[in-house]
Amino acid sequence: MKAHGRSKTSLFGNSGGAMIALECTASYPEYLDHVIVQEAPVAGLLPDATELLDWFFELHSTYKAKGPRAAGAALQGRMMPTYVEIPPLAQPREEDMENFWKYEFLGFVLYCPDLQRVVENKVSVVAGVWEGSGDAFFRRCGGPLAKRLNCECVEFPGHHSGFENYVEEFAASLFGAINVEDGKQ
Repeated sequence: MKAHGRSKTSLFGNSGGAMIALECTASYPEYLDHVIVQEAPVAGLLPDATELLDWFFELHSTYKAKGPRAAGAALQGRMMPTYVEIPPLAQPREEDMENFWKYEFLGFVLYCPDLQRVVENKVSVVAGVWEGSGDAFFRRCGGPLAKRLNCECVEFPGHHSGFENYVEEFAASLFGAINVEDGKQ
């Protein structure tokens, strides 16, 4: 950011990236203008958090016993039927799936950034959800997260990784969300 001559920047994070964006907002607010957190998996904010936590540990056990493809299939088996009109997704590389299950999954779904500190830091934040994510737990986190952060919850076109398949629509929604933060909508 500084190498490009900027003192502040905007940050977008989707899913686990949204958790990282929230942590940056809590820890480094002096560098941020706008932050958009898309379907941050802050499952602890949901009324069915206990059941979700059991499921997360069950998925991780599946990974340990049967590998990343089996865990991914179990995750998708429960999540994909909730999606609306999802185009086929590219299959991730084996190494990426292994890294996700070994190092990322539990860290992202069990962690909750200091949301009070995010609010106190007064960085402009928008919570986002994908319209095609149905009732997936990470989509359901958007409303409670927005309420907790006293910010808008904006719906984007597409599914949980909609920026891959709906590039133009996503870009328009992203700039619209920044305008919401600026009070221009």
